[in-house]
Amino acid sequence: MIETDGEIILAASGIQKRFGALSVLEDVNFGIRENEAVGIVGPNGAGKTTFLSILVGAHRPSAGTVTFMGKDVTTAPAAERCRGGLVRTHQIPRPFSNMTVFENVYVAAANSGSANREEAYERSLDALQLTGMMATANRRAEALGLLDRKRLELSRALATSPKVLLLDEIGGGLSDGEAAELVDIILELRRRGIAIAWIEHIVHLLLQVTDRLICMDAGTVIADGAKSSASTRATGCCKRSARSVSASRRARSSHSSAPTVPARPRCFAPLPAPTRPLPVGSAWTART
Repeated sequence: MIETDGEIILAASGIQKRFGALSVLEDVNFGIRENEAVGIVGPNGAGKTTFLSILVGAHRPSAGTVTFMGKDVTTAPAAERCRGGLVRTHQIPRPFSNMTVFENVYVAAANSGSANREEAYERSLDALQLTGMMATANRRAEALGLLDRKRLELSRALATSPKVLLLDEIGGGLSDGEAAELVDIILELRRRGIAIAWIEHIVHLLLQVTDRLICMDAGTVIADGAKSSASTRATGCCKRSARSVSASRRARSSHSSAPTVPARPRCFAPLPAPTRPLPVGSAWTART
């Protein structure tokens, strides 16, 4: 059993978000304790991803406040929150395609605020080891399949040494075996003391990891409680979530195309090589 009796580390109060006349979030309240894991479910369009974007600073709320580690961060930029330990992943991984897996992770570690070059190197290796990506450390990101792209997205987040990790549908598109590997990784993160909020349509994954479930619909929280005592409203929310994602998959299958990875920005300056060689014959050092 993982203890979750710590202080509330991340909280949101009275969050509202409007895009013009469209109300996306209405009076949403949220709190997560140190080392707690919270699952967030709901149908497509419920406002889940928008809410995560507000928590990390990608969007500002139209009303309400966000508090992280006792400090009001409502207007703080996303980079500042990330350096403080509030980190998220995205539904669609977007690595630097012309960089190796290791380089992608090193970028995150080196820009997390407190790490020098050597510390960033060690953090990168630890993240890759935890997510099972060491064997592909020197492969270019553009050559990765879906599972490895998701692992790389998670590795980049872990390399910043997060205190709170927000996961956005990281289990989507994975097979049962791949999803089981993901659950093992997230359970290890909990053992390391990282608080986790996880948006997911695959509810049985959340039940293996989380202490609490939050159900959202139409921009509001309709249920919030221990997974063992989920209400009828929460169950209905989960069913609508499953139906909506199934419909989305059917629509995509009729005119799907391979996902693309954005090219490396031209303005991105080359990184200095790590002080020690990579454990797998380094593509990085070969270019220097």
